[in-house]
Amino acid sequence: MSGNWKVAVLGATGLVGEMLLTLLDERKFPVQEIFPLASDRSAGKSVTFKGRAVPVLDAAQFDFSRVQLGFFFRRWRRLGNLCAEGGGGRLRRHRQHLAVSLRARHSAGRA
Repeated sequence: MSGNWKVAVLGATGLVGEMLLTLLDERKFPVQEIFPLASDRSAGKSVTFKGRAVPVLDAAQFDFSRVQLGFFFRRWRRLGNLCAEGGGGRLRRHRQHLAVSLRARHSAGRA
């Protein structure tokens, strides 16, 4: 995999978010900059990525135009929709493509 990515992980302080950060590190995903995001209650805490502490940012205040790739979990679906609407065309296009791809896979599995 080439290139370096600016990555947002929404829900970074939860179990799934922490596991994703671990997997990105273990699999050597080419991360240029990581943005761990969570609710305002968790903002200011830190998570570990690549052996260093990274501050958690408030997801509601984050400017999603700063990232190229975002990981969203079900609990954060509404905020994911909002950032796709206001977070720039690139994120919106990728999100729509992913949604179409996931629907196609789901439909193929049922047939």
